[in-house]
Amino acid sequence: MKKFLIIMLLSCLGGTAMAQGQIFDKYEDQKGVETVYVSKSMLGLISKLADGGAVKDKKYGEIAKYGKRLDLVRTLACEQSALAKKIYVDVSNLLKDKSFETLVREKSDGEETLICLREDGGKSHYLVCDYDGQEINLVYIVGDLKLEDISAIAASGMK
Repeated sequence: MKKFLIIMLLSCLGGTAMAQGQIFDKYEDQKGVETVYVSKSMLGLISKLADGGAVKDKKYGEIAKYGKRLDLVRTLACEQSALAKKIYVDVSNLLKDKSFETLVREKSDGEETLICLREDGGKSHYLVCDYDGQEINLVYIVGDLKLEDISAIAASGMK
């Protein structure tokens, strides 16, 4: 449940360099795969709504205030085990090139959760992967976010 909350929280934030984008692009039209793409413009609009008081829930207001500093958010979910495994292999291959730093790796009962970071041109690229052998969830966020920001967002979601 905790991992699911982290994935959902990060997906609310809203990312993509070429290699990560290729994974999302490769699978987005596959049957059984759900994807979400949130552009910088939409993230900015969410922030404006929060600034204008349209967002009443403090938890979402905390998340929305980072919208101005985000460039992109992408999510991918797949519940078909064979396809989820292919996606996981592609993500694993992407992470082998060492351009991402693994911030968190949790393995428990066949489930693996990864939170990885790559800094590029002053932008932070966060990749979150949750894979249990049957299904996979990916979240990719690009923006001007620091670990402290992620902590603040996570803390607001726990209230």
